[in-house]
Amino acid sequence: MTTGHVSHQTPNASVVVSLGPIREVKLTATEVEVKFGGGTKLTITRNALDDIVRERVHQAVAEMDREKIGAER
Repeated sequence: MTTGHVSHQTPNASVVVSLGPIREVKLTATEVEVKFGGGTKLTITRNALDDIVRERVHQAVAEMDREKIGAER
């Protein structure tokens, strides 16, 4: 069972909310829709998904820089 979590981080706070088990994921040309066991539906637009992926890539690159992954030794 996969449990869905939603998180949001600002410079001053971080929030993570557990939404329960994921029951269904639907992809369309413009959004991703995730339905959870308790009846909650989360819809993520293409722009929001782009922002999320872009932020995760920036975080991964920053982590690689900190750990000097890929750097010449």
